[in-house]
Amino acid sequence: MISRYFISYDIADEDRLRKVHAVVKASAERVQYSVYEALMTEKERVLLEERLKRVINQKEDQVIFLDLGSAQRTELPELTTLGLVYCPQVRGSIVL
Repeated sequence: MISRYFISYDIADEDRLRKVHAVVKASAERVQYSVYEALMTEKERVLLEERLKRVINQKEDQVIFLDLGSAQRTELPELTTLGLVYCPQVRGSIVL
């Protein structure tokens, strides 16, 4: 089955940034500066992750794969990160 993914990256080094950009650009369409959308099978995603693991520094860089599922799917299922752990923002109390 083909799934829709958002791929986003934050790379600490310019040389690695260029390499990551080239790897992702070959498999996905740019949505924003470092955010891409890709339609791919699970096998294609795993292969892309393996290519990226060879390029990034897992202690300094981050690549996020957001699996949006098929086109008919409305919920946001799985979030996979490479490198730095993704920490969602927590919204505190709001005083009006």
